[in-house]
Amino acid sequence: MNDEVPTSNKDRVRRQPPVPVTLAVFLASVVGFMLVVTGLFALLRYLGGWR
Repeated sequence: MNDEVPTSNKDRVRRQPPVPVTLAVFLASVVGFMLVVTGLFALLRYLGGWR
């Protein structure tokens, strides 16, 4: 039984990504969203929707 407990703890740790990876993915999604919104505004301005 002692051998099973560390193995389950290691499995739990492996399922959670490290904090820097999580922050990098979050920041990449925020930057990507901002690029999409900026592109939409630029497209609307180019088409004459915004004056």
